[in-house]
Amino acid sequence: MRPRKPDSIHPGDEIGATFLQNISDRADLAASMVGINGIGVRVEKGRIVISGEKGLRQTTEPGMVMTVLNVGATDLDVYSVAGLGDNFYTSRPRSLTSRVLEVQEPEAYNAGEFVVTLQRIPQDQVGLAYFSGVCLARLVREFDGPLLNRADCLAGEQALRASVNGPVRILWEETTDLDGDPLDAEEEHLAVIHWDGRGGTYLDWHNDGGTSVYRGCPIMSSEAGTGDGISNDRLGMQRPDADGMFMAMINVGGTVATGENGKMLTGAGPFMARLNAATLAMRPCGTLAATTDTFVVDSIFWRVMAYLGTNVAGEHWAIIQRDTMAPLLKATADAVGDTITCETTDEDGAVSGEELTLPTAFIP
Repeated sequence: MRPRKPDSIHPGDEIGATFLQNISDRADLAASMVGINGIGVRVEKGRIVISGEKGLRQTTEPGMVMTVLNVGATDLDVYSVAGLGDNFYTSRPRSLTSRVLEVQEPEAYNAGEFVVTLQRIPQDQVGLAYFSGVCLARLVREFDGPLLNRADCLAGEQALRASVNGPVRILWEETTDLDGDPLDAEEEHLAVIHWDGRGGTYLDWHNDGGTSVYRGCPIMSSEAGTGDGISNDRLGMQRPDADGMFMAMINVGGTVATGENGKMLTGAGPFMARLNAATLAMRPCGTLAATTDTFVVDSIFWRVMAYLGTNVAGEHWAIIQRDTMAPLLKATADAVGDTITCETTDEDGAVSGEELTLPTAFIP
């Protein structure tokens, strides 16, 4: 038998698993040593992508891909968000192998449930889309800074929106445009995202009220139809129409018109919500009938954790959560029946000027 160096191979030799593993290991080692334009990849306790002196550790799986059909009325661009449809599509109804998932431009009820397109998918055409793992996606920020490090989809938008909630985490994103200038507010850019499922608790709701409800606004049970708050197999909700709505939910996923369905967030928070004015962190807030589109500063039952400022539309936004601190209240009129008119006060007893009509059971 002729001598040969270890790990070498000649015609007629058997190729074993160990030999193939050595080839794979050497390929990974070469990738970490030789890069193109300063880019390298090293596989070691996860995948590390290196550009110059910066490294991004990717310890999770790459984005998984499925075949989808665009059944909406709008073409879907590459790395766009697409809401999940109601059915699988197939040209042969009894064939399981020809089915593909239906998608469309997101609607209000698609919050937390979407895919990201891997290629441009025109209307009525089939293409590929990511549905889990790590992938590229288009992103928009209403407010600067790393505080909003998660993202979700909104109705009518093919780019994700940065938020404190949402099923995906923002791992990295562009900070400048193609000319090298800082991104403007609402400017669309690319981001690396990871589906990790740690969003808020979403519930379906049906707008039984007479007015559209915008994203980030409070909603309350309407007790429509049967009187138990169930409507169209979803919770019947509407904008608050009475003072002191302390158990309000928050509408997410975009504007929900009268008679349409949407998603809402429940729980203690934190949530992103609209305010009626600027405020400071740790100030109370709540809802009033006079300003049903927003949470009112210096009201009760909620607390501002961080005031985000105004966006390009001039709307006030904040991160709020349910208040665990007892508000200071002062009665401003005698009780009428089971209700009493109150105002919140500061530590010195000065009233805020915002009146709340509350059940007397809530007054100590």
